[in-house]
Amino acid sequence: MRVYDQRLGKHALMTPHMFVQKCTWCSSNEIIRNCISHNSIPYCAPLQRSSTLTGREILDQGLAELCVYDLYNEKEPQKWWNYMDAVYECQATRYSKTCTEKALADAGIDSSKLKGCLSNTGPMLAKEHDLMLEMGVVYNPAVVVNRHVYRVSHQLLPSHRAL
Repeated sequence: MRVYDQRLGKHALMTPHMFVQKCTWCSSNEIIRNCISHNSIPYCAPLQRSSTLTGREILDQGLAELCVYDLYNEKEPQKWWNYMDAVYECQATRYSKTCTEKALADAGIDSSKLKGCLSNTGPMLAKEHDLMLEMGVVYNPAVVVNRHVYRVSHQLLPSHRAL
């Protein structure tokens, strides 16, 4: 994606988002392991069958990615891309604290700024969930181009809920 973002430059706006579900049917144990609650609503990441990560770990990493984007996109957008490259390497280690701290340092991310952003993530989760519903994103991963949802596979195909 970095290549396309660089090629399109100011002609396109690339904004990352995360897939978030409200899990009103989940048990309390599932919520503790896989969700973050905000205003008594559990927001959860869809579990990946092939992943060893918990839903909570997926949410934490997604929120960190959104925070880094929000903190640096305006003046230093390359820091987000550098962070994404570095943190991608952490997948093999379950996004361990050591690996993610190294990714932050390698990308030049101020960890105190990131902690400030991560201190209030409930509204971010609610916003991401609402935006996902508004755009008609029902599967993950997906790309929205000019308010049309595309499911990512071997080729980009319009979804059944293109807006």
